[in-house]
Amino acid sequence: MSRESDTPERPGYRDSVTTVQHPTVTSSLMHPSLQLSNLSKLPLSLRKRADGAVNGSHDDFHALCQSIEKLTETSRRLIIPVFYVILDSAHIRALQQLESSDLGELQRRLLRAFQSLRTISHLFERGVIPPAAFPDIWPRVWQWIEFLDAVHGHYPFIDRQQANALYMEVFAVILEAVNQDDCRRVISETPGANALIGAAWSYLLRTKHSEGLLDISVILSRCTANAEPAFLDGLVAGAGGTFTDLASIVVAQLEYAIPHGDSPTPDGDESLFGVMNFLTKYVVSRDSLLDFHEALFKQGIIPALITISLALSKSPKSAVSDFVPPRALAALIVIVFTSSFDYNRIVVALREGFFLALLPVVDKLHHAQLHSVLHIYLPACTVIFTVLRELETALASVMDLDPVLYFRTPVLLEDWRRFIAIVEERLQVARQWETGSSTKVRACDNLQEKIALMSLAEMHAHPPENAYTFFDYTSGQCEVSIERRLEPSIQSYFGARIARAVRSDGRMQVHLVLIRRGKDAACELIPLRTPNGQLVQGLRQIVHRMPPWTDDSPVDLEPYRSEVQQLVASEVWTH
Repeated sequence: MSRESDTPERPGYRDSVTTVQHPTVTSSLMHPSLQLSNLSKLPLSLRKRADGAVNGSHDDFHALCQSIEKLTETSRRLIIPVFYVILDSAHIRALQQLESSDLGELQRRLLRAFQSLRTISHLFERGVIPPAAFPDIWPRVWQWIEFLDAVHGHYPFIDRQQANALYMEVFAVILEAVNQDDCRRVISETPGANALIGAAWSYLLRTKHSEGLLDISVILSRCTANAEPAFLDGLVAGAGGTFTDLASIVVAQLEYAIPHGDSPTPDGDESLFGVMNFLTKYVVSRDSLLDFHEALFKQGIIPALITISLALSKSPKSAVSDFVPPRALAALIVIVFTSSFDYNRIVVALREGFFLALLPVVDKLHHAQLHSVLHIYLPACTVIFTVLRELETALASVMDLDPVLYFRTPVLLEDWRRFIAIVEERLQVARQWETGSSTKVRACDNLQEKIALMSLAEMHAHPPENAYTFFDYTSGQCEVSIERRLEPSIQSYFGARIARAVRSDGRMQVHLVLIRRGKDAACELIPLRTPNGQLVQGLRQIVHRMPPWTDDSPVDLEPYRSEVQQLVASEVWTH
């Protein structure tokens, strides 16, 4: 038996010169539910209507669509081939050849295609179309969606919002109905499909189409299962072409659900499922996407995540309130601490209510992640005065809460108490400094010239290699040194930030602080940034003028002190 042709000789419209008749043979390769011979099993009146729809009668087609809900389950299954045939790609070619002057006929045919897509979606959702028919149906569905998306701007009778909502409904319903990895893979690997999702997501957010955004949520949940780079790349392309474009719609999706008025319950909260799955896969599980994390930060992801988490913690218990906050905090921790350790991000998080959002979900976070925040990242922040002041204010908002009720493991409870003690100790030092009772000076403020001269000597001795400034507090006093090589554990732990400093051409320097934590020594990285990097570049120019370096006769640095002082004075560093 031969396979039924995907491309009949001519599309079956009633006003065409020829009319498509039912093929008398079908293929065993096509899913049985799609074979036109099924129409012969319908009751006579229904069969005539189905035949008319296949052969181009708009009246029969619309009458058939309107009667679907009244049909028996058997009849619904038997009419599936009608919509499969109408979505044949041959009809697309016929539309492209249709005279543009006949807008009435063009409108009827395009709207019939839209209705066929909607009916296919409905039949999938009701379980009428078996999942096994997906491989045959999807190519036709996608070809029509791609075509309709390309032409909707040319015809006023195509509503863009309704069209985008329909496309996403079809995607979401099929993904839910078939629910197989193969289905997800086929859809996400279809050229242009991921970009269409990104574009529709952006448009439906701008128009606040709630049903369409729920379908986007389903798509994000299904298609992010394995965090394929191609899916992310497609979303970026559809959103506008950059990580900033995609980040803007991710944050807009969160802001769409932020509660308004007196109600603490987020609006459109069910749409949060998909975006949280997306953040879990492309932020938490892939914490190397630093440029995307930076774009999310600049678009306002931190206040959005915290606001959503706080709102849901005050909402009635639900699937959303259980699901969203821990994932929001997990993503927040990666963006704020793990991916860049940017103190500006930490300040924003503290101001927005990081601890108030964190405590209710402590027992739902991975202990290793939370341990790192309390034991490593937050203690390291206490050496930065601006962060220390924000910590003082932020912790005041939760000091009345009993930590035992939140930190239910001895390790995490001890981490919290140790962190609080460190903050108190550093605040005492800060107060002494502000009142003038402390005579100690900060290394970064008073040793810049010495550090620059030491760096010059190291660059002269080893010009091709990078140098790192170490502040060693483990002995109780600060010992400053310039090191060319890092311990493998330090290199591995801070690798991404060190690599960024190397690429910065002097605009970012790495200061490493060694401190004693109990019986152990720990290393913290403090990045310093400057707009132009002229200090490092100036030191390199001096090195070129210096005599060759030898082991037995170190070069006298005194002749270069004045020039180094000028370079130090001209550079402005920020943490």
